[in-house]
Amino acid sequence: MFADAEQKIVDRLTAKVPAGVYVGTLRELEKVPEMRQKAPACWVIYDGFGVGEVIPPGTVQRINMQWYVVVAAKSAKGNGQTSTARDEASALCTTVLQALLGFHLGEGRYLRLSDAPGPEYDGGYCHVPLAFSNPATFKGQP
Repeated sequence: MFADAEQKIVDRLTAKVPAGVYVGTLRELEKVPEMRQKAPACWVIYDGFGVGEVIPPGTVQRINMQWYVVVAAKSAKGNGQTSTARDEASALCTTVLQALLGFHLGEGRYLRLSDAPGPEYDGGYCHVPLAFSNPATFKGQP
């Protein structure tokens, strides 16, 4: 249900972000926890779905799939100042937004920006979550 869309997002980002920026998935992070320290990076995370419109008699259902792209940056200057990491993350966020806003996942599914939490700073790292959603329609076979 989501693996195809996830791969399309990863491929799009890989093609659009600058060389040297790692693009990965939550699955990779779970296998190798040390990768949380990898920066600059863009992590694609499927975050479930919300239920949308149901078409009677209930065999057609629309959902809204939720995605995060977490942009990670770190400061190599000034003993890990978060402002340097923030500036690098900001530039990378702009690239990610330009790459994914309105990106067509196929079958009439386009990525849209969603509300997201603010950035987190820790030990010279900056992590900025960007949230996206896309509609998808499923038809049951009663």
